[in-house]
Amino acid sequence: MRRDLQKLAQDEICKRVYGGAVSHLKQSANFETRMTQSVAEKSSVAKRCAVLS
Repeated sequence: MRRDLQKLAQDEICKRVYGGAVSHLKQSANFETRMTQSVAEKSSVAKRCAVLS
């Protein structure tokens, strides 16, 4: 059994389902809304990934 998914399920972050898990975290309504959220964090991840390629 996957302990990582088991722990997330215990913390009520996800629900275990056959073959994996489904998130309990609230999703943003649409793509346009998600594009304006966490911009600095997304930029930081992109810059780190660019160094790797």
